[in-house]
Parts: sequence; structure tokens; C-alpha cells
Amino acid sequence: MRKFRPYWSYDIQKTEQWLGKMAEKGWHFTGLSRKRRVFTFEEGRPASKVYKIGYEKIRPHALPRTLKEDGWKMTVSSGRWFVLAHKGEEAPATSVVRDPVVRRNRIHYYVYWAFMFYIIASTANFIFLTGIVLDAGGEVTREPSPFWAVTYTGYGLGLAFLMSAVFSLLKIRKTNAGLLEESGTGGVSLSDQPVPRIVRGERKAVTKIGWMYKPDLIEEWLEKKEASGWHLHRVSWPGVRFHFIKDKPRQVSMKVDYQNLSREAYDELHREAGWENAYASRSAMMKLAIWRKEYGPGEEKPELFTDPREQTDPVRKMAFTYTVLFLPMVLMYLFFGSLNLEVLLTDPSSLLERGNRSLLFQMSAFAFATLTFSWLIIKIWRSYFRLRRKMIRANM
Repeated sequence: MRKFRPYWSYDIQKTEQWLGKMAEKGWHFTGLSRKRRVFTFEEGRPASKVYKIGYEKIRPHALPRTLKEDGWKMTVSSGRWFVLAHKGEEAPATSVVRDPVVRRNRIHYYVYWAFMFYIIASTANFIFLTGIVLDAGGEVTREPSPFWAVTYTGYGLGLAFLMSAVFSLLKIRKTNAGLLEESGTGGVSLSDQPVPRIVRGERKAVTKIGWMYKPDLIEEWLEKKEASGWHLHRVSWPGVRFHFIKDKPRQVSMKVDYQNLSREAYDELHREAGWENAYASRSAMMKLAIWRKEYGPGEEKPELFTDPREQTDPVRKMAFTYTVLFLPMVLMYLFFGSLNLEVLLTDPSSLLERGNRSLLFQMSAFAFATLTFSWLIIKIWRSYFRLRRKMIRANM
């Protein structure tokens, strides 16, 4: 028997429960078609089973000794996905690691948001331009054409995708919250690495927008938080909200690291030196990471970089990248804004006329975009020169 389940990877826990109920009815899970979203079952004797779905880059999937000793068996392995089964109504203390599933779903979450933003922005732009035409006294006419069917089909597909994206976002958000709660149960990865339990205690979250443009200041802020007993637990949505757990005060060296590419060997060098990765961005252009290392009283504060230029050079490269990307946009908005300003200033008394109201709105939008992109460029360059001055003072 085959069952179609389109959103199973965004609803892991319910899918696991569903597989267990199927086994109780005598239908045992034997295969998974990831592309078609189809689960295959074979009929047999009813049995009580607990299923756990995992996601690992390591292939072929092989069970570590810890999971084997607790009675887990590999049922299905498909791509990076694998499904474990355990006979009995209750699962043992060990389980699969949930973090890779959460990270995978989080990437999909951001992709869905990007597509939704594109669709909404395109629709808003169309409505905006139509409003300008109508406000200026123009007309919108519909020309007969057989290609309108293609247009309507595109609109229908776009609306269907938008609804699917909204549903997927809600599913992912709820599922990831549930999976993160399981993170403290001591899961075991396929490399036989136990996942440390999350420390339970008082929690709080702080939003820091634009912190990546001032890495030295965020390092000092995080170190003060650790010294006051607020330990960084994770960074979420999307890389601007810091979650802390209250525990004993400790001395921790925090370092923000920029890299053009995500390199596993590079990260492994830091881990071997005793550094823990507290956060890693998912950007395709540049990887942003936060590393931390605890040290005792009287010990010298650990440094992630042996050469200070290893920290300043990536920030300088990012500053150049932002300048190349955003400066042309700033100049373009200034140019169009100046044209609109010239039109309005030729006859200030006509500012409230229908056509000029649209120009006034355009100028406001251009001014907002100009200030935003200019702020980004200035912020990152100020960060670079501040780091550079610190490096010069340290070498004096």
C-alpha cells in the first residue's frame, strides 16, 4: 500500500505518530519516495512500534553502537533522510538528533519567505503603478487576446503557491518549536556523538537588528551577558534575536567571524582548539558565525585569530561588497528623487493635485530606500575602521 503525504517533512512528529498507528493496524513502513512524497507499506501482523525520523549528511546511514544497544533498527534510508524503528510502546532514552532537521526546515522557511516577498512585492508594484495611472487621470483597458488564459493560469498558480507557502510556514514554525523542545533529551547522531542536554532555567530573548555590522560591539555585549549569568542559547529569526538561559556567571571569549564560504575544515580547526560554534548563518554569499570559549579566572582571554587582520580583512571585503551592491541603488534613487523634486518645486501650489500626490509618494519611497541603503554602507565601513583602529592600538 502507498500513501501520499505532501508535507511530511514539515510535520515530523505527527508523521512519526502516524507511522506508529499504521504499524498497529498491521501496515509496516518499508519505503519512501522523497520526490513524490509517497510512503510504502507492507501488510503484516499488528505491532507496537516507535518511529523516529532523522536527517544527516553522513551517507551511507549506519546506526552507531549506542542506538543499536537500545534496540533501534534502521527501517528506511532515502537520500539524507532515514527512519528508525523500535519495537514496543515506549521509546528508549536515546533518540535521533533533531538539530539537522530543524536547520533544514529553517532554510526552507527562509526560502518560502523570499518567494512570498517576491510575489507580494510584484503584486504591490503592479497595484502601485496602476494607482499612479488612475490618479493621473489615465485609464486601464483590457485588450482581447487568447494569451489571457496563460496570464490567468499564472495568477492561479501564484495564488496556489502563496497559500501553500503560508501553510508550510505555519507547519515549519510549529514543528521546529516542538523539535527544539526535544533537543534536551540527549539525542545521538549517526557519528555516535551525544548531543548535550539543554540547561533548564529562566530564559529571555533580545532583538539586535544590524548587530552583524558592528561585530566588536556585539562581542563585548555577549561577554557581559555571560559574565552576568545569561548564557547564549541560540540565535533565531533570522539571525537578529538572541535567546539566553540564566545560569552561573562565567568568563567567555566571544568572537564574530566572517568567511566568504562555509568551510568544514576551517570550522573543525576552531573546534579542535576548544571553540564552540554558538551561531552560524545560512547566507550563500558570506558565512557569519559566533564562536565562544570559556576560560578561568587569571587565565589569558582566548583569541580566535592569531593575526588581527584575519578579523578585519573579511569585514573590509564585506564593506566593499555592500558598497558595490547598494551604492548604485542609492545613486539611482537620488537621481529619480531629484527629478521628482524638480517637478514639484516648479509649482509648489500643485502639491495636492492628483498627479503630484503620486510623485510625493514616490519621493517618500525613494528617500526611505536611500536612507536605508546609505545606513547599511556607513554602518559596515564604521565597523571596519573601528576594528582597524583597535588592531593598530594593540600592535603599538
